[in-house]
This record gives sequence, structure tokens and C-alpha cells, in this order.
Amino acid sequence: MGSLDLAGAHPAVVRTITSPGFIDDLLLAPNGSTVYAQTKPEGRIQVIDLNTDTLATTIDLHTGFRQIAGLAVNPRGSRLYVLIQTDLPSPTVAAYSTATDRPVPKEDFAEFDLEHGATLTVGPDGHTFYVTGTNYNDNPGTFLQIVSF
Repeated sequence: MGSLDLAGAHPAVVRTITSPGFIDDLLLAPNGSTVYAQTKPEGRIQVIDLNTDTLATTIDLHTGFRQIAGLAVNPRGSRLYVLIQTDLPSPTVAAYSTATDRPVPKEDFAEFDLEHGATLTVGPDGHTFYVTGTNYNDNPGTFLQIVSF
């Protein structure tokens, strides 16, 4: 993962952070000083401290072979939400405390009306999920689900 200096005539790499694993997606926290790097095959989230440009910690999602479809952080930056494909009839959103990098199981959510989730974001109120996904069997198509929690 590298940083770019865009102030000059041409962008230039100014720093590279070595990452264990293959990074599939990045998410910037609202504080602007933390990046969450998603490694789908390994089922981990690498927490990057942008103040020091270092890998602060790694969160093991313990997903096994289940696919991670997306990440979202609430507006206060206190929760990281992970959209995971499960064996349930729909995907699951697992909640993690950003202060401790530990799961918050009582805040997990698994009642979407979708067979497969694709992306996830949290609304500005901090209590609404927006999830895109598809159904192949019942009511086939692509949908956006809006869920208050």
C-alpha cells in the first residue's frame, strides 16, 4: 500500500507500507487517520495508522471460507461493520468495536431479504444499513435494502 504526493506536477509515491496478505478493498475511517484494509482470502482486516504509516493491528474475522462482501464504518467511527456471506438464507453483518478491534455480537444483523450481499454502507444517522445484493431463486434480481437497526 503506498501514499501519493499529488502537489507536484506528477503524482509520486512517497511511502509504501508492506502488507501481509492480498488487499482487496480499503476503507477510510471518519477520523481520517485510520484505513481498514480488507484481505478477502484470509478473512482479515488490517488496521493502518496513517499518522505513522504503520500496520497498527490485524483483526481476524474468523470467517473460514465465507466471502467478505464489504466494509463500513459508522459516522462516529466507533463501529466497523463487515458484510459476510453465510450459510444462512441471507448475508450477515458482523459488528466490531474500533476501540478494541473485538467483535460486538449483540450488534450483528442477519435479517436481510437478499440471498447474496454485494456492498454495505452505514447512513449518516449511524443506525441505517444500505446493502446491495441479489436474489437468484425467490424474486430474482438486484436490490438495495435499507435497514434500520
